[in-house]
Formats: sequence, structure tokens, C-alpha cells
Amino acid sequence: MFDATAVRMSCLILIGAVFALTSSAVMPEPPLVGPKTEPVNLGDYKQVCYVSADTGDNEKGAGTREMPWKSVVHALEIISSANEASPAAVLVAEGLYDQNTVVMKPFVSLFGGYAKDTWERAVDQHKSTVSGAEVRRVVVGADNARIDGFYITDGRSLGHGAGILCEDVSPTISNNVITGNWTLEPPNFNHRRIHQPGYDGGGIACLFNAHPIISNNLIARNGTGVGKGGGVSFYGRAYPTAVPVAEFRHNVVADNVSGRSDGNQTRSSSGGGISCAHETNPTIDGNIIVGNRSLGLSDTGGVYCEYTVLPVISANWIVGNRGADDGGGIYIMRLSEPTVEGNIIAGNASRGVGGVRISKEGRAIIKSNLVARNLSGGGVLVRDGYVSLSKNLILDNLGGVGFEYRQDYTYFTPPELDGDVIWGNEQPGISVITKVAKPPVVRNCVVQGGYEGEGNSPTDPNLPRDGGTGTLSSLSYSAETFTTALKGQIPDCAASGRVLFLGSQATVVKSRDGDTVTVWGCLMREQDGRSLDTFEVMPTYGFR
Repeated sequence: MFDATAVRMSCLILIGAVFALTSSAVMPEPPLVGPKTEPVNLGDYKQVCYVSADTGDNEKGAGTREMPWKSVVHALEIISSANEASPAAVLVAEGLYDQNTVVMKPFVSLFGGYAKDTWERAVDQHKSTVSGAEVRRVVVGADNARIDGFYITDGRSLGHGAGILCEDVSPTISNNVITGNWTLEPPNFNHRRIHQPGYDGGGIACLFNAHPIISNNLIARNGTGVGKGGGVSFYGRAYPTAVPVAEFRHNVVADNVSGRSDGNQTRSSSGGGISCAHETNPTIDGNIIVGNRSLGLSDTGGVYCEYTVLPVISANWIVGNRGADDGGGIYIMRLSEPTVEGNIIAGNASRGVGGVRISKEGRAIIKSNLVARNLSGGGVLVRDGYVSLSKNLILDNLGGVGFEYRQDYTYFTPPELDGDVIWGNEQPGISVITKVAKPPVVRNCVVQGGYEGEGNSPTDPNLPRDGGTGTLSSLSYSAETFTTALKGQIPDCAASGRVLFLGSQATVVKSRDGDTVTVWGCLMREQDGRSLDTFEVMPTYGFR
């Protein structure tokens, strides 16, 4: 679980520079991200029921430890009196539960991961699997309810949310593995038009008044046929405005895909990892968002924001994502104005900018981030939008400049840059392309090649180059844990949380044990017709 004392982000310590940069964002240690086994205090519940697929019986069982029921759905049907004063818990043993969609109930908590004989709990060893059997949605959420410690898999849906649907309801979703769930292409979808609605949220869809707490899940290899948010979709405004926002914290979002069936490239499936659309305002904090892709000429492999959304995107690793069109890591558009703070945004790519794109009247507050080693189009691009950039490190990005500003309209306030370091990018400096707008206001920045403005410096900041190279003897992918193990000569810097490159693929180190380093997602040794023998750990540049 997240440790509030771990790794305080005094974000950007610039050795040899004339100033230091700090952030209030707090990053969890990578081992504390994703599912874990938490104790269940049964004293918090007035009713406690037991379910076991292998030893239970719906007709003869009593829902007790000695005589459990057989199915989760049956247990929920039997429990009719749960309320705030008398909450219920259902303890679910290892086994497969694939009879019907699990429709959660208010004040009923579902806990998986129990041994069928001893009823000891270990969610990674005793897999309680709820399945859509590739024919139905797996779970429908409810208010004041919880689902914790399950494998939620093989959902299919002609609608939003193939794994879990939260429509106007706000459960707690924690410590689950959510994988292999797909929304399907809408019937009669017209592949000759662009920007059409599809079915969003392959893993989880949170719609309208939904403000769930989603924490410590592994959300991997889900997707949409046509629709946004291959991993997770947040959509719609909550009324009244005092309703709490959704919380999305300490999850791993890996190798999800949006737009799998969009072969005619209708641009209808943006946000391979996470999509935020139409006035939703989630907090997206402390997650690893890695290796996600958008297809169908849609935007953004990582996090997509459109139509007046105001999310807080903080202290995440946004690494190695691919956008079919633009904005590999983050894309912000259509009057959206997220706060983007304290993130590592690295190794992302698209047809355009790899790091962050703000366009089509998008706005953003971007502060104290590391935007580094993105693989296309440079670091940050603003086109017909507005951004406030402060205290960011924008370094070593490929295919363009660190910051590019293009403006075709006169009514935008010029971007403001204050205290940023823009250095080592494939094209040095800042690019401004406009005939009608005022140029950016740049102050107190370190800019390679220089830039006019108060307090700016063209002097090399001499940031720490504390990366390293390793040699690879073998590579293996685990479909159980959604991780890749690299064995060989491992540099000392290959520690948990570091960004690692294998050729053109980037990911995040999960753990290191002797001559093996384990990273999130699926890496391929064979790239561009050759077998790779070395990998690289990206420098921290002093970013903590």
C-alpha cells in the first residue's frame, strides 16, 4: 500500500544550476503499486457469508464457512437486508465463477483470494476469478459497496465497461487483476465517418455521477473495439457539483488497447490507457501507465482529455505508450484544463509529439514533471491552446524541440514558462510558429541555445547522468503477472521505479533480484528484424 513517507518528490534538484525546483506531488514506491493482500476486519460487518466454487452448494449450503454457497451471484441474491447499520461481507474462495454478471449491492463487500480449505487469504495465490465467459459484462457496480481481491476477466459488452460498469454508482474497486475484457464495436458502425461514439472503458467505465475509489489494481490487456479508454474511461459530469470526484490511485495500467477493430481509422478510439471526457474530473495519482496503445488513427496511448475535463494527473509514471495519431503520453483538447504535476513522462511516441500535446483550445497547468526521452515530435507541443509550464525538466526528447508553440488565433493568452529546463532535445531551444499571436512569456528558464526573457540562461545545467547499460542473456514474459524478466548483467542503477529502454520500447522497473530485473508489461527482444542484446536505464536527471 502507498506509504505517505516514501519518496517525497522534491522534484527536480538541479546540480550546478542557479535554482532548485520542488513539487508537492508524492510518488509511491513501485512495489506498493498494484494488487496486494489486505486483512479484512470481519468485526466491521453484521453479516459474513462464504462462497466456494469447489466445495459450496447453492441448494444445501448455508453461506457459512463449513457449508458455503457455490456462486457469488447466489450469495448476492440471498443477502437482502444489508444497509448502513448492517453491512455484509462475502468471502469468496479460489475458483472460477462464470455463471452470470455479478451485480453488486449497496453495503455488501466482496472479498476474494481465500483458500477453499483453510480460508486464509492471499489474493495472488488463491485466485477467485469472476468471468464474463467472453459473452457478457463481468461486474456492475453499486454505491457503498466494495470488490477486492478478484481476477475480473473475459468480459464482453455491447456497451460501456466490459470488465466493470459504474454508471451513476460509486463502489470501491481495489486489489483486483482486471484483464482480457473488451467492449465490442457498436452495431452498424459506419467506418466511413470519423469521430463517432463507441463503447468506452474496456476494463472499467465510470459514467456520469460515478465517483468510485479505484486503487491498487492491475488493469492489463483490456480494450475497446471502437471506443475510448482501452483500460479505463471516465465520462460525464457529476451533479450536483459537490459530489466527490473519482479517485484513481496506485494502479498499474499496462498493455491496454483502444480501437482494436477500427481498421478504417475513424479516429473514434482515443486513450489506450485512460480516457477522460465530457466534464469529468478524476484524480489520477501515483499510477504506472505503461505500454498502452490507441489504434484507428486515434490519439494518445497514455491519458486522453477532451471536452472541459479538469482532472488532476499527478505523480504517475506515463511511460512507453503509443498514440496512433498524436500525443503519445498525454493529449489535452477541447477546453479541458487538467493539472499535470510531478509525473515521469518518458519513452512515449505517436505520429506527432511523443510527450504532451495541448491543442484545439485545450489548456493545462503543467508543473514539476520530468518529460524525457520521448521518441517522436519532441517534448511538449501547444497548438491553438494555452499552457502554464513551471519547474519542469524537458530533456533529451527525440524528433523535435523541447517546447513548441503554434498559434493561429489572436484570442489566446500566450503560454507562460517559468523555471523550466529545456535541454538536450534533438532540436535545441524553443520553437514559436505564429503570424498573429504573441510569443510565449519565458522567464527563469534554462534553455539550450538561449531564449529572450527575464532570468533565462543558456548555460548547461549539468544534470546527473546516472543511467546505465545492461547486457541481456535472456528475456521472458509472464502472462500471470504481466511483467517481463530480463536476465543478464544488470547495472546498479536498475532500481525499482527507474525507466528502462529495450530498443524502442520503454517501461518501468518493478523489482530487481541479483542478475534479473523485472519490468511492467510485455517487452520484445526481437525488434526491427534483429535480436537485442543490451538495454538502457534512463538517467534520473536529479528528478526524485
